[in-house]
Amino acid sequence: MNPGLTIFYTEQIPTIIGLVNMAYSKNQANEFTVEYLIPGKTYYFMLLGMSGSDETKSGPVKAVAATTYTSVKPTDYSQSKNYEMPYLFTIGYGGSSGTVNVTWFDNDSADRYDIVYGVKPNEYLYGVQNVPYQENLSNTFTIGALTPSKTYYFALVAERNGSVVLWSAPLSITAR
Repeated sequence: MNPGLTIFYTEQIPTIIGLVNMAYSKNQANEFTVEYLIPGKTYYFMLLGMSGSDETKSGPVKAVAATTYTSVKPTDYSQSKNYEMPYLFTIGYGGSSGTVNVTWFDNDSADRYDIVYGVKPNEYLYGVQNVPYQENLSNTFTIGALTPSKTYYFALVAERNGSVVLWSAPLSITAR
């Protein structure tokens, strides 16, 4: 049985966030850390397993995010009229319906990038952690499974040595 997709959600309303084809070791306990949870908020976790066309679900398991975590709030750039978007962060339509391309330039000031997004600015329900990138080059990552005609807000989170060095201003796009 291969772990397929980790799902967690709040208030028992499904919000799909996680990894497809998670790395795992057979016959051993496996661990995955979910970041950017709201401290003190209750989440429900589920694991889907796939074997051929058969699907197995575990959970849901109820958990409360640790309150000792220091949450990072998005930076408010609305007061700066001459602000230039760091990392040349942009978004655009992907090659097919329901996809968006997130593009940024790695300037060697970060060693990890996360992309967060949701349907309201600064309220990110979805995300991709540790996005693959090439150093000192322009990078593009495609987000899929978006609902056409729905507006989404995206932010780029740049980290170095485990600390956030930038949480970009949100950019919005209406999926097609």
